[in-house]
Amino acid sequence: MRVDIFKREEQAGEFSYLLVPEGKNIPGEATNVDWTLEARGIDIDPDEKNLNVLRIAYPGEQIRSKGYAISNLPELPD
Repeated sequence: MRVDIFKREEQAGEFSYLLVPEGKNIPGEATNVDWTLEARGIDIDPDEKNLNVLRIAYPGEQIRSKGYAISNLPELPD
């Protein structure tokens, strides 16, 4: 699955990340935050349990259910 990656600064230099399918707009419920484009057209495995670098759990499942995947979750699965 190809996605575009957006990021936003949280606190103390930490970032949250948002994945949307390549070329799609950020869904309305997530546009009230200042996201900046990090990368376009990145290949991910939608069946991965987590993307540790971005701290995103179950990216494919999140995208299928909400139209996007978001990090900043308290814990990731092993």
